[in-house]
Amino acid sequence: MRTALKKHAATLAVALCLVGGVVFSTRSAAPNADSVYYGGKIYTMTDVLNDSGTPDFSKLKGLSADKAKIAEVVAAKNGKIVFVGSEAEARAQGYFDAARKVDLQGHVMLPGLIDGHGHFPGQGTDDLYKVNANSAPLGPIHDIGELQEAIRAKCASAGSGENVIGYSYDDLRLGAHPTLEQLNAACPDKPVYVTHISGHMAVANGKALVLGGLASNVDGTPTPLADSLIGVKKTNGKLNGLLMETAAMQPVNTKVGVSNVDTQKSIARANQVYAAAGITTADEGITVVPNTLPQYQKALVNGNLTLRVAMHPAALYGGPALYGNVNREAMGWNTSSADTTKVKFLDGSSALRTGADMTRHTYTITVSPLPAAMKNTNIPLPAGLNGKENMLMQGAHKILFDGSPQGYSAWLKEPGYYYDYYNFGAGSNNPDVPASSYFIGTGDLNCKIDEMTVLMDNYQKAGISTETHTNGSAAAEYWAAALEHAVAADNGAHVDTRHTSIHGQMMELQLIQRLTGNYAAAAKDIQTYGDDMYKNLQGAFKTGSFDAAQVGGDNGTLPGLMKAQNIFMSYYINHTYFWGKAHMEKIMGPGRARNMSPVGWSILYDQPYSFHNDTDITPIDQLRSIQSAVTRRALDEGVPPIHGTDGLKELGHMVEGDAVKDTVRMKFWDFDQRVNALQAMLGVTYLPAWQNKLDDRIGSLQPGHYADLTILDLDPVQVASAAPLNLANIRVTSTIVGDHLVYGFLPGSLTFAAAPKVAYVQNAGVTVSGLTAASLSNEEADKIHALQKGETRYGTYDIDANVSTNGDVGVFQMELLGNNAPVKAFRLYSVANSNAPEAFAYAHDMTDGGNFWIAPLSDPLVPLAEDDVLSMNKAYVLFYTMKDGGKFDAARTRAGADGKITGSVALVTSGSLPTNRSSAGNSGGGDDSGGGCAIGATPSYDLLILLLALAGVAVLRSLRRRNMP
Repeated sequence: MRTALKKHAATLAVALCLVGGVVFSTRSAAPNADSVYYGGKIYTMTDVLNDSGTPDFSKLKGLSADKAKIAEVVAAKNGKIVFVGSEAEARAQGYFDAARKVDLQGHVMLPGLIDGHGHFPGQGTDDLYKVNANSAPLGPIHDIGELQEAIRAKCASAGSGENVIGYSYDDLRLGAHPTLEQLNAACPDKPVYVTHISGHMAVANGKALVLGGLASNVDGTPTPLADSLIGVKKTNGKLNGLLMETAAMQPVNTKVGVSNVDTQKSIARANQVYAAAGITTADEGITVVPNTLPQYQKALVNGNLTLRVAMHPAALYGGPALYGNVNREAMGWNTSSADTTKVKFLDGSSALRTGADMTRHTYTITVSPLPAAMKNTNIPLPAGLNGKENMLMQGAHKILFDGSPQGYSAWLKEPGYYYDYYNFGAGSNNPDVPASSYFIGTGDLNCKIDEMTVLMDNYQKAGISTETHTNGSAAAEYWAAALEHAVAADNGAHVDTRHTSIHGQMMELQLIQRLTGNYAAAAKDIQTYGDDMYKNLQGAFKTGSFDAAQVGGDNGTLPGLMKAQNIFMSYYINHTYFWGKAHMEKIMGPGRARNMSPVGWSILYDQPYSFHNDTDITPIDQLRSIQSAVTRRALDEGVPPIHGTDGLKELGHMVEGDAVKDTVRMKFWDFDQRVNALQAMLGVTYLPAWQNKLDDRIGSLQPGHYADLTILDLDPVQVASAAPLNLANIRVTSTIVGDHLVYGFLPGSLTFAAAPKVAYVQNAGVTVSGLTAASLSNEEADKIHALQKGETRYGTYDIDANVSTNGDVGVFQMELLGNNAPVKAFRLYSVANSNAPEAFAYAHDMTDGGNFWIAPLSDPLVPLAEDDVLSMNKAYVLFYTMKDGGKFDAARTRAGADGKITGSVALVTSGSLPTNRSSAGNSGGGDDSGGGCAIGATPSYDLLILLLALAGVAVLRSLRRRNMP
């Protein structure tokens, strides 16, 4: 009996070891992970990929939002994704052994949001140094009188020799452009320069015009230079202050800039704003590489930049085009026989490719003479960049062509604008634009038509991507013609260039057909509808029928050559929201406005697209882009939906209406340009990554890609179904770049005050550097700082930093979430001395240490009053001061004022803690299970336990049978 029991016990042990061995051998073979994310719906944004990982854009039109590809778990190591899949697989492979387990608690996660085009870090400079001239709801201005008051206040506070710079006035909401006289009245003693919300024009006072050489006196008497520039506008022979497009703006731009701007602070502020919007890759849509690349490299080292940036070197920009020449040389282009007097360095055969990592890029510039605004062009790499990669990446080279539709400087085909609001009159006043009896736009072209042809030919010949600003329909037509010419000349030597139209506001259907190689469809439509729809055709259709010989090509090969380029559209979709009313009533008219930013046509013809905000023109907000793409509704009440008949996705349907108000009628396509939530989400994740040849690194959740992640309170697919006009209100919970949290607080966090950073507001002449901040857990903090009755801990940190001069006062900042309590419910303590914690005073005072104040993250220069309430889960910035050698500086006990600040700070509240999620609770569609217990937590573990149990039962039954009498 005893022998039998021993034998069967051994059998049971072997069975257990065999089954258990499955677990342990699988665990030991699994790669390690630093982080594992689970417990919520995770969108992978791989919906257009084939099994081979290559995109098939014909899938776009068949996508259904409720069938989006999702995962249960993402695991990351060394900043990159190592696993995407089910929780059962992740547990079985040991990924839940990761040191950091992030239970999403029902939140929704997707790849980090990417901006398809913008002007990073312009928002930072605006917020810290300029007058906000935005009209409501984007800003505080309701009329020109309020704008004058804002300028007057800035003028009074500006120091001697400082300029007064404003941004983003909107004449369509103000009712007129501000005038030289109005700006002179607001600030007569300092130069004033205020840019339009389009960025394509500005107004200036007399002092600024004199400095720019456009006026001989402050009353606006024009100089010969002013008379030679189309975009310098006059009234009764005198300058009225309005400057339209680059050539007119540049003389003042180069002389009247922001005074005492600190680019590092601008980058830090822009980084904060973008991260708060869930952006992990920002876009600098037009740059001068030697001016900006060294600043970004420095910002990566000092921590001011934690996002990735796609940089777009200007290909041709103003004056003698030296910026384009400088950029090409910086990117490794050489001189060429194709060089012209103006456009040089056109051999790109050995140049840096689109998508290349520029993080540690260096260059030598020999261009001479340099533009006046150029800075030192050969700056060595800062120490500390080693180990950083793919943070700064080369995007397509940028060509600025026409202007702004809401500023009437976009170049339109006949019959031109719907309503000539300012009575500019027929034509365009531009000798480079064909004459017209209609008002087709005012202001100068930023790139001449022949220059466009030269640039496109040479970039195509180099196989390097371009992106071209094409707002108006005429600009789009001439751009497409230049592309056809370049592609025909290259004759297949280069494919997949991904040349891009930026904005594409008035892209015609026949252009999308041509750009995607569908020339038969374009020819049929042009032949059928002719002048009823399409005017001023160029390129392969210049004669009115398809003739590739017009661009040096062949009818048999040009369609395939164009298709092979994968020509891309980046749509400024939020124009439907911010200026929908103006487009319907003044700019395009209803017929054209309903087809503006025609992403529906792109999807119909398998053309990839992205969405952008053009920030700092409109705020960085890709959730707003999703909403606009799904709804196409304007912010103004009473504006009808800006799309065709609901659900009409077939071609061949038309409506007739006014093209020029009460004057000219035309036929327009009737088509519903709206997209579903999944198609919109792709436009802010995978597709903009593909646009700049970054899709092998970012934009989707795949092993080997960077762990760039955006966590949201709610599921955009569910919100789009239930309340689509609330899509832009979805809260960004957390933003993660390379598996590092750069904004917000992870679900389940017990800390709601982020690690301190060097503030982007400092006393004049003070530099704070070398900051290190270490978080203390609540348990660790309790050991050195006892909470008072009724207090709850928000966060506790140890900090060390250097100041430029002994005895300086340094300013630090940290982000926090609101809790529906007033400011006075918060206390900031210095807890370096555990026996005697000392409270900071609530005061907006940077002259001494020991003060703190709180401001909204959206408006950080406006401190809150102590009775102001911090809204639940809204983001705020807390600033505090510490003086080297002051009472809150623990280092003072060593040497007094020694150039170092050391201390520990604890933020507490007498209110509740934030919930860190929407009041809608778990409507994000995730799983609220904690997932902390591995055993039995997943089907795979249930199966293992079942096998163990069955094995044990089998052995016991055998024992009982053999031992029965």
